[in-house]
Amino acid sequence: MDAQLEDLIAKIKEEGVDRAKQEADQILKRAEKQAEDLLEKSNKDAEKVINDAKISADKFQKNSQISVNQAARDTVLNVKEELTRIADKIFKQQIAEALTPEFLKELIKGVVDKWTKNQKQDLQILVSEKDKAKLKEMIAPLLKKEAKNGIDIKAADLDKGFKIKTEGEEVVYDFSDESILEALKEFLNPALQDILSTNE
Repeated sequence: MDAQLEDLIAKIKEEGVDRAKQEADQILKRAEKQAEDLLEKSNKDAEKVINDAKISADKFQKNSQISVNQAARDTVLNVKEELTRIADKIFKQQIAEALTPEFLKELIKGVVDKWTKNQKQDLQILVSEKDKAKLKEMIAPLLKKEAKNGIDIKAADLDKGFKIKTEGEEVVYDFSDESILEALKEFLNPALQDILSTNE
């Protein structure tokens, strides 16, 4: 009887151990599968994060390059505009210095001489307020001898130079510093632009 009991206990132990081993194996397999699934998901998530980071980095680099290129272009354009503005200011200053009352006297006399040979209308000579008195004093005696018709010297909104128009007509012959500068710029600005664009 004791032998049978011992056999029975041994059998129960063996079956219990076997069942425990099987359950342990199943638990272990499920754990391994879960670990594999989790690792695979983690790898996929990590790969997506890396890919997204690369895309973002590439996009940032491209956008940064575009911004840098645009800033460089804007800087070059601003420098060109500023240099052109400075050149215009210098040219205008030089023109203004050249257009002294003495020089204007000779210039006006030459224009009026040519004009009065072929035209019969009265003339208006428009000059700056600050040059009017001196020019009138210098030119009036010369014009009286040369002009066939009336010549009137008037003050106008000019800085330097003069304009000539016929009485009652809208046509104006412009010899102001602004007009001379615009004429010079037609020749000077392309040359200046060529100089500024040599390093592009």
